[in-house]
Amino acid sequence: NALIYSRDSASIAKKANFKVGQAVYFTGKNGLRIDGVVTKIMQKNIGVDCGPNGQWRVGPNLVHVA
Repeated sequence: NALIYSRDSASIAKKANFKVGQAVYFTGKNGLRIDGVVTKIMQKNIGVDCGPNGQWRVGPNLVHVA
């Protein structure tokens, strides 16, 4: 339980850094940087619109401010 609580509280703290419309990036499965814009902040993920690369639901620990 302590590990789950610790992970959830870290996720909440990271989500507080993002706002809808903010430019962000993350590293895709192939190791390439994917740039996008925050479209929605969900309970566990952040919605990112990456234009031609599609829309992604990304964990807040993987998203960085561009």
